[in-house]
Amino acid sequence: TRPPVPGRRRRALAAALPSSRPPGWSDFAQNSGKSHFGQNSSAVRRIVSLVFLLALLGHALPLRAQTARPLQVVASFSILADMLREVAGDAAQVHSLVGANADAHVFEPTPADAQRLARADLVVVNGLHFEGWIDRLVRSSGYRGPVIEASRGIEPRRLGRAADPHAWQSLAHAQRYVENMRVALVAAAPAQAAAINARATAYRERIAALDASA
Repeated sequence: TRPPVPGRRRRALAAALPSSRPPGWSDFAQNSGKSHFGQNSSAVRRIVSLVFLLALLGHALPLRAQTARPLQVVASFSILADMLREVAGDAAQVHSLVGANADAHVFEPTPADAQRLARADLVVVNGLHFEGWIDRLVRSSGYRGPVIEASRGIEPRRLGRAADPHAWQSLAHAQRYVENMRVALVAAAPAQAAAINARATAYRERIAALDASA
C-alpha cells in the first residue's frame, strides 16, 4: 500500500487530538509548515496554553466586576442620604428611610424598612436623640453592622435644657458630619479609600467656602 502523503498524515494527527482542543486546532496543525509535526509539538502546546490562559482571564475579569458590588448604605433621613452620596460617589448605593417630604420626628418604620436595614452594610443616623425610632428598628431588623452617628464630636446648641438635634443646619457642624461619614465609608470600603477621601475633601471645601461667604 502506498504510504500517505504528508498532508494526509498531518490531517490524521489533527483528527486524533482530544476534542477539548480549542476550535481551529486542526487547521493550525494542518498548516503548521512542512516540518515534522512532532518537532513543533512543544511550541504548539505553549501557544495553546497561552490561548486557554487568556480565555480564562477573559471570563474571570467580568466575574470579579460583578462581585465588586457597591456598598449598601442606609441613612435615617434624606439630608444625611444626600451628604453620603456626595462623599461616597460610586462606592455606595445610599437609601433613605425618611423621604424628603416626610417628618423624621413622627416617622413610623414599616416591615420593608426593616428588610432594607437587614441588607445594609452600613447605617448612618443623625444622633442627638433625633431618631427616637431607630434603636427599635435596628433590633427588629436583625442588623448587626455598624451604626454611625453623623453628629459625633459635635457640641450642639442648647434649646433650654435640651440639645438641638438639627446640628447639620450649622455649616461648621456640617463639615464634621462629612468627616464622620468619610471615616465610616473608608472603614467599610477600604478599596475605595482614595476616591472617598478626595470627594470628602472637595465637599468640605465647598461647605467651608459657603460658610465663609455667609
